[in-house]
Amino acid sequence: MQRIVAGERADGTSTVLRRGNPLTIFKNPNSAPEKLPNLDDLPRGLGSKDVVVTELWATAQTPPVIDEVDPTEDMEWEREFPAGGTRWRLVHHGPNRVAASHRTKTLDYDVVLSGQLDLLLDDEEIRLGAGDCVLLPGVNHGWRAGPNGAVLLVVMIAL
Repeated sequence: MQRIVAGERADGTSTVLRRGNPLTIFKNPNSAPEKLPNLDDLPRGLGSKDVVVTELWATAQTPPVIDEVDPTEDMEWEREFPAGGTRWRLVHHGPNRVAASHRTKTLDYDVVLSGQLDLLLDDEEIRLGAGDCVLLPGVNHGWRAGPNGAVLLVVMIAL
C-alpha cells in the first residue's frame, strides 16, 4: 500500500512530502493494542474480534499544517483527540466482528471500500457495501462486519 502526502515548497509549487507505507498500524487498539510494522504483516485471516487501524495521517489543528514532519510516526492510539484535530484512518474489520455502540466527539466521514458492514444505530440497522458512505456527527453507533469482513476508510474531525 502506498500513501502519498502532497504539500508546497516555499515558492508555492506543489510537491510530494511523503511517499511510502503508512508508519503506524494498530491491531485491536481498543482492547489489546499491538503495533504492526506494516500492512504486509496484516494477518491473512483476521478473527471475528479483530480490527486493524492504519493511521494514514493526522493533524493537530484546523486549518492543518502539512509539512515534512510525519505526525503518524510512533503515534500512540487515541480514540479522542484535541478539537480541530483530524485523523485519516483505514480500518480492517475481521469477519462478523461487532464493534459495540460508542460515541466520539468527532464528525466522521466513512466510506466502505470492500466487504459488508451493518451500521448499528439506536433505532435502526443499515446494511452497507462497497461504495456506501456514512456521515456520523458524534452520534451513538456501532458496526457489525459481514462474513468476509470489511474495509472502511474514515476521516475524523474532532469537535
